[in-house]
Amino acid sequence: MRIIDVAQGSQEWLAWRREGITGTDMPALMKQSAYLTPLMVWREKVGLMLPEDLSRDPNVLRGKRCEPANRRLAESLLGGEFLLPYCIEDEEDPLFRFSSDGITDGGIMVEIKAPGEKVFREIQEQGVKHPAVQSGGVQLQYGMSVGKLSKGMLLMCLNDEEGNVLAHLVLWREAKPNVWENMRRIGREFHQLVLSQTPPELDPEKDVVYPTNYEQQLEWGEKAQAYIAAEAKLNRLVKLVDARKQRLKDAQANLEALMGNYSKLACPVEDREVALTRWGKRGSIDYKQLIEDHHGPIDPSLADMYRKQSGYVDYKAMADDLFGAIDQTVLQSYRKAVTSQIKTTVRNSRYQLPLPSAAAA
Repeated sequence: MRIIDVAQGSQEWLAWRREGITGTDMPALMKQSAYLTPLMVWREKVGLMLPEDLSRDPNVLRGKRCEPANRRLAESLLGGEFLLPYCIEDEEDPLFRFSSDGITDGGIMVEIKAPGEKVFREIQEQGVKHPAVQSGGVQLQYGMSVGKLSKGMLLMCLNDEEGNVLAHLVLWREAKPNVWENMRRIGREFHQLVLSQTPPELDPEKDVVYPTNYEQQLEWGEKAQAYIAAEAKLNRLVKLVDARKQRLKDAQANLEALMGNYSKLACPVEDREVALTRWGKRGSIDYKQLIEDHHGPIDPSLADMYRKQSGYVDYKAMADDLFGAIDQTVLQSYRKAVTSQIKTTVRNSRYQLPLPSAAAA
């Protein structure tokens, strides 16, 4: 392997990566990446897409935060060997290049991943079948092929917020020359697509469809601009409506303050009036809780039998079928609290203010 003197994360490193096939590229080219596709990689290589800004990506930030502790753990698992994060190229074909998490003096390639807790627990359950393990395995095997190394270690770490290692999984990998040859074949074929400006096949589930010629770009751009303008106008109107709603809410609160304990109030103004009516809404019965208390947890298949087209589950019908006639005192114990509401309406007024008295006049 040829060691390249370039600092990972630098602009020089980014340029070096763009000119070859990297460890991030290979899982996508092998269609083993959960996020990237060959077309996404191709678009970046030919300059159609800017590299995604991952500086604020939570997974990337977690990896950087946890890197020191995870590296120490890897060194400990390797018997105290010191790991050097080399950037390397294949001596025979510099098209193939890899940024390693660490290579030991004994020639062991190490790839370290720090997934979130949900993914880590899934990996514990699924093992090598988990997509993250498959993708990491391809990445590690590719790094071993670039460095011509016979052994690799994929280390999965679960870390706390401070970066400390809470749990870990170790998966060892032996060199697979037949896989290496397949990777090189796929990598060279992809590189020819880059040189010839020929896009690879689009993945209908993962890839974004973009215009493919200038005329299409103009047509799609015109439609997109119309949408942007309509959305901007709608947002301005929504803000105006929200402000008006707040003014209405404040005005109603001022009127409600005049009601005191009365149930009805009317405020005449010229030939109209604002009328307020306070009314109580009897709380509905919590049939779901009633069933759970008297029948136990509701099986999802049972709930689906009473599910309406809208998605609403008719727990009342379920309770009627399960229990038959239910005592009213039982029902009342599951009735939600009565809520008090005030309805405000504007209507024509029939109220006439009294004429001024003669004395007052």
